[in-house]
Amino acid sequence: MSVAIVKKGIPIRFLDGPYVSCGAPTMEALGFVDFLIGDIPNAKKFAAQRLLEMYNSTWTDVDHPTLALDSFISKMGDLEIVIYDEVGSAQLYFSDGDMFGGHSIDISYSNSKLVHVDIVG
Repeated sequence: MSVAIVKKGIPIRFLDGPYVSCGAPTMEALGFVDFLIGDIPNAKKFAAQRLLEMYNSTWTDVDHPTLALDSFISKMGDLEIVIYDEVGSAQLYFSDGDMFGGHSIDISYSNSKLVHVDIVG
């Protein structure tokens, strides 16, 4: 069973595990969410640094020009957060701002650290 909330306008889903108790997120879970929300600028930069070269070399065309780092970051759109059943593990799913044909930008945290980014969907 998962639990869903919205915090600061961001939909957040908690998978059943240590962050859920009695059908609600624990205080530790809400603290982790606060950390993730505060880390959004770092997560976006992490993603842009890893995906920008691929975008500029593969996904550009007449309607989609090459981008600088700041432009890439600003195009990253709506966010959904999924909190996993391991402490410190989460996925941030950003809409791609039409950079990758509608694929989501998926940023992974493990042990509360940024560890991976990919496009999915």
